[in-house]
Amino acid sequence: MEKRRRIEANDGQVSEQEVSSEEDAPVDLEEDEVDDDNGEQEGEHGDNEDISPQKLSRLAEDVRKKPAVVTSNQAIVDAFMDYGDEQLHGGHTGKGVTHLRAALAIRDYPHAITSVEEARAVPMVGVKMAEQVKQILSTGELKVKTPRLNISAQDVEDHTPPRLVREVRHAQAKCPENQALVDELAQFGEHELYFRSRSKGNIHLRAARALQLTDLVIKSGDQARHNVPFVGSAIADKIDQILKYGRIFKDTPVSSGIRKAPIVKDLRENPAVRHENQHIVDALVDYGDSHLHSGHR
Repeated sequence: MEKRRRIEANDGQVSEQEVSSEEDAPVDLEEDEVDDDNGEQEGEHGDNEDISPQKLSRLAEDVRKKPAVVTSNQAIVDAFMDYGDEQLHGGHTGKGVTHLRAALAIRDYPHAITSVEEARAVPMVGVKMAEQVKQILSTGELKVKTPRLNISAQDVEDHTPPRLVREVRHAQAKCPENQALVDELAQFGEHELYFRSRSKGNIHLRAARALQLTDLVIKSGDQARHNVPFVGSAIADKIDQILKYGRIFKDTPVSSGIRKAPIVKDLRENPAVRHENQHIVDALVDYGDSHLHSGHR
């Protein structure tokens, strides 16, 4: 099929010429689809979100099974592996899976990677990941610009913790068996509080505090949901993940017990088209939702 393309010449005149549809086809579609933002988009459409926690755990383990074929590539593998693991831990499945798959491909790549161009030759590494490789080669670490997807322990420590965070940090669970649940939910809650959704962060922190104070040994999310304050179905699901796998693999929407307006539900369940705008959307939704519930319609 032929298409017409408008071309502006140097003198400002606009002309048209016929070009084949092949010229308009993206030349790097396959690699870009597994690249950074596209990996997250893949998760939005369900491909990565459907991966079970068992498979996610196995993917992370597979990367660690063997050292890099080329020793000098090990630093890149480690950085991608740590970042991917961190994203899975924070519930960002798309980011986590694409970086772990890239780490696996780099681990098995038979040539030393010393530049962006060489990184682009590796399967599963697209334009943005290649730039991240460049950053690793020059700084020894991977740090991206999107705050909510770049959460480290130091980033958290840079914030002044509110009283609820201090209460959770400075106390131990009454039942030692519950400490892992408290730690995981508190960490997740702090990340949300500082970098994404304040209300969601507070919900997880309150649940962590309630688990810290309970006299019951929690053996299932359902048990916690029926016996521990601030634990709803979403947090109960996370508790089951922690009990089974030792960590939170997948985030689920939090319910406060109040029926959400359809527009709020739609905004919560459907991510922003431009990923960098998500924190703005979240802040406005939190603000609008709180005013709806306080009667300011």
